[in-house]
Amino acid sequence: MEQPNTSKVKLLIARQHSKKHLAGEDVIYSNVIQHLNQFADISATVIGDLKTDQAVKRAQAETETFVVVVQFEIEVFQNGKLVFNSQNLTINSSVYAPKTGDRKFKEKTYYQALGSRTSAPVGVTIKITPEAAGISVAEQIRNGVLLVMREQSQSIKLP
Repeated sequence: MEQPNTSKVKLLIARQHSKKHLAGEDVIYSNVIQHLNQFADISATVIGDLKTDQAVKRAQAETETFVVVVQFEIEVFQNGKLVFNSQNLTINSSVYAPKTGDRKFKEKTYYQALGSRTSAPVGVTIKITPEAAGISVAEQIRNGVLLVMREQSQSIKLP
């Protein structure tokens, strides 16, 4: 009988608000943290607001904990038109490796406030609730980190 792996991948989660810091950003971010901590193989700790260069330095100082930055950008162009009070967001999640600070991956999630239009690329899934956007970002982070961990463990075993 195979024993379950009880070690958790440790993540430090930072955020970078948009210039306007929309209310939806806080809801999405809290859902990211909540959903990540529901995974049995992930331990996520909030470390506050960090810019990319600060996140890289923090990752370099870590020995085994990945640093994640969840960055919010307001989509000001919708269907080719400039929208001044847009509530639509692009959510970038970047994961930085411990010791090196190298970015291991970057993913995007598009959040479209209900009733608005977006300029997201064709074929891209758009989330229409902040909760769904948070869950999507959390799943992208988890899947990406686990893939990086698998790749690292396989490269170590190769002769």
